[in-house]
Amino acid sequence: MEWTRHDYDAEKTLRIFTFICLFFLIAFFAFRSYELAAVLTFIGAVIVLQRLYARKVGNALVFHNNTKRSRLVAGAEGAWVLTFSNGGLPIWGGRLKIIFHDAVIPVTEGETLHGGFQEVEMPFSISAKQKLTIKVPVHASHRGLARITKLEIIVPHLFGEEQIVLEYNPMIRQEQLVYPKQGKEPFRMIAAPQKPGVSDIRHSLFTDAFQPVGTRDYVSGDQFAHIHWKASARAGIYQTKVFATVADESRLFCLDVTVGRGITIGLEERVEQLAGLVTECYKKQIPFAVAINIRSAGKVPFLYIPSGEGTQHHQRTMELLAVLPRSAATMPIEAMLAFLDSHMELPASVYFLSDQSQDDSVFVKKWGRRVPLFALDKPKGRESA
Repeated sequence: MEWTRHDYDAEKTLRIFTFICLFFLIAFFAFRSYELAAVLTFIGAVIVLQRLYARKVGNALVFHNNTKRSRLVAGAEGAWVLTFSNGGLPIWGGRLKIIFHDAVIPVTEGETLHGGFQEVEMPFSISAKQKLTIKVPVHASHRGLARITKLEIIVPHLFGEEQIVLEYNPMIRQEQLVYPKQGKEPFRMIAAPQKPGVSDIRHSLFTDAFQPVGTRDYVSGDQFAHIHWKASARAGIYQTKVFATVADESRLFCLDVTVGRGITIGLEERVEQLAGLVTECYKKQIPFAVAINIRSAGKVPFLYIPSGEGTQHHQRTMELLAVLPRSAATMPIEAMLAFLDSHMELPASVYFLSDQSQDDSVFVKKWGRRVPLFALDKPKGRESA
């Protein structure tokens, strides 16, 4: 069943009405009064209606549990969208209560619970054969993934102060994913002209045969396939295609979350710093990879996003940073570098985001002879490694 029914104090109310009914029944037989008979009939009708309503209300209430993931940046506003349809008895004067993770907080006044949860309660009324959509505006508080963990509808009894609680059982398939804030970092274009790639630069040993940018006069040694025949016919002399020069500008970002045997207290600043860097790479169409020394199951024993570019690659990286745990099993940065050294090809440049100096690392010294290395020791600074 979708709904679990909690009928609190129902038996207590029934016993009270039953006692009153018995009292008037005895009085009726004692005094033979039609007024007492009318009161007795009314009380009996109240008891029947109360029991029928308590048993039937909510039986045909449907919550449209559609799958939806909203993506927000910290500081932005969004909303939970809850849609109900009711094919049974109406609900009047009820209350809707939801509890969700505090990555988002309600715009209106809510209650903060222990364990990082927020609770919101609001009026809820729905007539028979009605479809109702309720929007709960929220504000993105900090990076993380917010889900609704509990949804309840509190229905008051027709008579008395007791209530029926309808608790929704299935997992609610709505999520609010909050991306981290993006730090501001100095950004330089660094290419490796000796390696082929996809980035356009002025001086490189490689060209992209799929990006012709013009023509020039033919010289001895030019490939026959590169002759531009139409341009040659117009110019009256052989013309050779000129292609864009390209090189590798890919980057590897190594995030070290450890200090000693624990996780650094500046994790949030480091995550924001990394989010700003990968966003700049995305805007400038620079391929990038991300390695984080938090243990992970699979072929790669740590969190790793291979080199790539484009919207989906950037989104995947930002989603990883959004849900990066604040307490998790980590591995030494040196072990992560050893794995990268033996399994991955070095990019054009490597960036270290660490609160610990990597100058004594064997792999930093080894890589430094092949590619430029940069150590980002502070959230707003960068110095060469």
